[in-house]
Amino acid sequence: LFSEEEARARAEPEDQNFHGMGARYARNGISMVICIVFSTLSPLVAPLAFINFAICRLTYGHLIVCAETKKPDLGGAFWVTQMKHLQVGALIYTVLMIGVLSGRAPNPWPVVIAAPTLPLVLLGFVYFEQAFDWTKLPFDELLEIEDAAEGRSLTRQAFSIDEVYIQPELLEEPELPAANATEGERVRPAAAESSPAVVLGKQAGAAAASPAAAAPHGKI
Repeated sequence: LFSEEEARARAEPEDQNFHGMGARYARNGISMVICIVFSTLSPLVAPLAFINFAICRLTYGHLIVCAETKKPDLGGAFWVTQMKHLQVGALIYTVLMIGVLSGRAPNPWPVVIAAPTLPLVLLGFVYFEQAFDWTKLPFDELLEIEDAAEGRSLTRQAFSIDEVYIQPELLEEPELPAANATEGERVRPAAAESSPAVVLGKQAGAAAASPAAAAPHGKI
């Protein structure tokens, strides 16, 4: 219907209230929670949720990569929040199933069996909140990175090729000047060495290295 430039002008910037990253995570999270909570009571919800997420995968896979503007990388803040929402959904599902069993079961034994799962779900939520620190790297990994940086060992042992991309030219040894260099190329380094700034720098370094030699006679 529209040309490529006109379609891009009409589509950007995206409406952050619906097409923003936070809005998408929240919308997909509530869809997954609905699937978890009601799939046991109404099994038809599960295949419908599968079809919904399959379409979302195809649609967002094209929009994010090929059509939309590049979004800033927040390091996984939306994803971690979505995981917390799913755990709250699991808590709601547990409470719902305990209530359904208490109302429909012919005896209290199903409720007795299902009730202990509630503190387990709560414990899992607290463990996810406290045991995982996704905002910074573990200390042992920081030490490995610092050791590798100090040793200048940009090899497979220091950094895994599967995890970090390293420019191949950085691993190559620097090339020395060729033996058949021209006269001007051989003279330029010597001229640079004999410049006044270099000579004064060498004299100051020698004086700092041997204070006894620089001190006056009889005052050491």
